[in-house]
Amino acid sequence: MKKLILLLVITVFMTQVQAQKLITKDVPAPTTAAFAKANPAIQNAEWSKAGNDYVAQFTSKNLPTTATYNASGVLLKTVEIIPVTELPASATEYVKKNYKLEEVEEVSKMTNENNVASYLVKVKGINLTFDLMGTFIK
Repeated sequence: MKKLILLLVITVFMTQVQAQKLITKDVPAPTTAAFAKANPAIQNAEWSKAGNDYVAQFTSKNLPTTATYNASGVLLKTVEIIPVTELPASATEYVKKNYKLEEVEEVSKMTNENNVASYLVKVKGINLTFDLMGTFIK
């Protein structure tokens, strides 16, 4: 389990490798203010720029998390790496049934700008998406 969590942490941070690392003072004030308001306990976020968006990487509830904002401070999405055990039972059953011998590489919970959450499961390089109830979407 520790190896899986370590792999997930590495994966989250590696997805941001192409992003331009920033120091906090280079992030627009509305963005840092919105982040601080939403996450008052987080003091050590690492910022990067991906395209026109700003990504904060931090740990929340001992889990690697990213929050993506635009320059105006609008939250676009959050992605939290989670343990496989937090997937809804129907999502777990789907993965077991359709990918019997494959190991889950990564599980995350993504919440978009409309506050709609979904689960993303990566198995054998394939990304599977489930809704909050665990129903397979794509």
